[in-house]
Amino acid sequence: MHSPLAWNIGFAIGHPEIDAQHRQLVVLINDVIAAVERKAHDKVPALLNALAAAAAEHFQTEMAILRELLSGAHQSPNARAKTGRLAKALANVGLEEHRTQHSLLLNRLDALRSLSTHVVCPHLKDWFVDHVIKQDSRIRAVFQAI
Repeated sequence: MHSPLAWNIGFAIGHPEIDAQHRQLVVLINDVIAAVERKAHDKVPALLNALAAAAAEHFQTEMAILRELLSGAHQSPNARAKTGRLAKALANVGLEEHRTQHSLLLNRLDALRSLSTHVVCPHLKDWFVDHVIKQDSRIRAVFQAI
């Protein structure tokens, strides 16, 4: 039996749009898990395609927001007062490395499609946690800085 991936406040990074997309990724992962549990294995490929599309869109959103912050176009009420903290936090993100990690995560998700539906669920959970906890922890620092 595969339990659903429960939303955890630790998955939030402090940006409403990105956090909403993280929640949507959890919903899509749970849709895959539910299909596997119902033995609706024929539904899994389409659900994985939907997850991959949502993940690609999410990664594009993250990069666009980070580029906006880097360019100075993003304005928050406290941005001017916290410019130094923001610049340091952005430097720690390593924008190109983050983009590379996104590509690797998409490749990993694509590779999961070849797995048996019986074993894909824990890998999906690991994939998501790797992204949010390991990769986005530095982004969380950016939004805490502003």
